[in-house]
Amino acid sequence: MDVTAASPKPNFTGLSFRDLEYVVAVAELGSFVGAARQCHVAQPSLSVQVRRIEERLHTPIFERTPRGVVTTPAGHAIVEQMRRALAEGRALLALARRPDSAFNGVLRLSAIPTLAASYFPRLLASLRSAFPSVELLLGEASSTELSAALASGDIDAAIMTAPVIHRSLDHRSLGTEPLLMACPASHPAARADGPDWHELDAPSRLLLTEPDCLRQQAIHAAGAPGAAKASPTLDALLYRVAAGEGCTLVPASAERSMHGVVYRRSVHPGRQRELAMAWRASTTHRDDMLRLMDAMSTIRP
Repeated sequence: MDVTAASPKPNFTGLSFRDLEYVVAVAELGSFVGAARQCHVAQPSLSVQVRRIEERLHTPIFERTPRGVVTTPAGHAIVEQMRRALAEGRALLALARRPDSAFNGVLRLSAIPTLAASYFPRLLASLRSAFPSVELLLGEASSTELSAALASGDIDAAIMTAPVIHRSLDHRSLGTEPLLMACPASHPAARADGPDWHELDAPSRLLLTEPDCLRQQAIHAAGAPGAAKASPTLDALLYRVAAGEGCTLVPASAERSMHGVVYRRSVHPGRQRELAMAWRASTTHRDDMLRLMDAMSTIRP
């Protein structure tokens, strides 16, 4: 019975980041001599090591010619992957060199869209002062998406509406923010004695599209679902208000001067939202989180 030998598998034993640097240098310079000079190693040693790497991978990375070195088609993909591996290795070393730095040097902070645009610009100066050597990576997403991103470790902290219901997350309150009713100037609700949000008929109420938490608060405040139109952003809602299409609820931080739009503050005690900062309960940066909370406490929602 004929038995076909299995193809040898690539062997990564003994392969180091230094080896990857050799290969990348040869590919970039097209020369073993130039690569050896750049890597501060003897040219024969570098050539032998690159040959061993090709043998371990069972793939020729370079074609040796009298005029120099040419990267093979398979070699191009290998070299590109090696570049990525080296970049990740350098990032790992950078983290290891600053274990005492807050958030290991990078803070990934996100917020719900109805807060990010107005809150982040006011918060940045405070964060820069509290964490001068930390790189800030800011983002925005819905509360559901933020909870999932926190739990998976994709972000470090998030600003969202309370309550934060997730068994793997901790949170602290950042305070409350009033919700204002934005009305067309010609609408009866624009008057101080006009109908309140819950007194409007459904076609007069404009809401955000799913799955925004402000939409749910607006529906709850109205006491019934239903809206004439839905828009994906606060700006789009306010444009429709200005056009006379109806009224909507907006956070006080989103209030802006717009022709044809009047804002009314409700006397209803529950017409507000509570904001919170959330993070993973298992975080190793608990002290940093408390400092982050202190920085946020100087900025009202």
